[in-house]
Amino acid sequence: MKIYHYSDLKDSRIMYDRNPPVLFPIIVLLVLVLVIVLIFLSIRTDKTYVVKGQGMVQSNELRYIMSEFSGEIMNCAIEENKEVQTGEILGVVNSPDLALQKQQIEGQIAITDNRIQLLSRLESNLKYGTNTFDPNDSVEAEFYNRIAVMDSSQAEQQLSIDQINDELMKKQGMTDEQIQQYKDTYLNKQQQIFDQTLAEATKEKAQYQAERDKLQVQSDTLETGKNEYTITAPITGVLHTTIPVADGMVIQAGSAIATLSGKDNLYFETSISSSDRSKIDIGDPVEIAVNGLLETEFGTLKGKVTDIDADATIQEKDGNIYFKAKVQPDANCLFDKKNQPVYLTSGMTAEVRVKYDKISYYNYFLDALGIRV
Repeated sequence: MKIYHYSDLKDSRIMYDRNPPVLFPIIVLLVLVLVIVLIFLSIRTDKTYVVKGQGMVQSNELRYIMSEFSGEIMNCAIEENKEVQTGEILGVVNSPDLALQKQQIEGQIAITDNRIQLLSRLESNLKYGTNTFDPNDSVEAEFYNRIAVMDSSQAEQQLSIDQINDELMKKQGMTDEQIQQYKDTYLNKQQQIFDQTLAEATKEKAQYQAERDKLQVQSDTLETGKNEYTITAPITGVLHTTIPVADGMVIQAGSAIATLSGKDNLYFETSISSSDRSKIDIGDPVEIAVNGLLETEFGTLKGKVTDIDADATIQEKDGNIYFKAKVQPDANCLFDKKNQPVYLTSGMTAEVRVKYDKISYYNYFLDALGIRV
């Protein structure tokens, strides 16, 4: 063993002793191994970037329960959270004035039929270049004027064509082809005026025909002498009452008394802030944590973004700008550690985490240090 003079013992023994303690290289080796393991794990482990938002469960199959006629509801089977099947009777509306309503509907059908007939005559007159409408008749005068306005507009274009001087244009250096093209512009305008007038008549006729079909359906429903109307479930699902409903209540025609949501085809509707809109896209994976359920106990649902609004929505209250997005979950229920299911229902809320990018922790720390690889 080397002997040191007392005056030499000023610094660490390790710096001057030729044989450092055996523990020192072991510590260095362990630190080196630990650093290598950490670097390997940082390369293999990814950091995921997410956009978070609050979502609510909605149903793709949502129907409003309403009566086509006003009256007193009887045998009401509409209850909150009640499961119903397609075609199940939800109530019967007793309306003593159904006969009067049928008479009114038939009157509307007659008016609509007359309008359709006049529009068909208008189409025929346009195609054959005639005008058989009576300008002195209060009903037919409208259609007479339509044709008259079209004829006047076409006459203006024809006058412009007649005023074209071929010889003068040739002296100005225009060829026969250029002169004909110039005339064709007015001819095309004439044709456009005709096509537009005919298209407007055809479109209006189709609208009245669709309205007539709806009226006919209502008329067929109101059978002679029948004073009851049955409300049935259009799909299988769960009821949610929008107003209290019970036997003896009078309901108004067209007023929703309940909604019916399908149980299977559910999705989450979430709001994405305008600053995060550029980060996400349709098809991005999503993690969903349902509010009220412990994530450590029930875990999360997986899903993906299936739709994003093309335009933003602005909240009137605070002026926030956001985009509505639709998230489709892979499953409609969660299981706890005891394998007990909790099913999604309309109205449930959740935290929606959209995963839009990922980077290894190795590159993440290098970026944080300002090192570009």
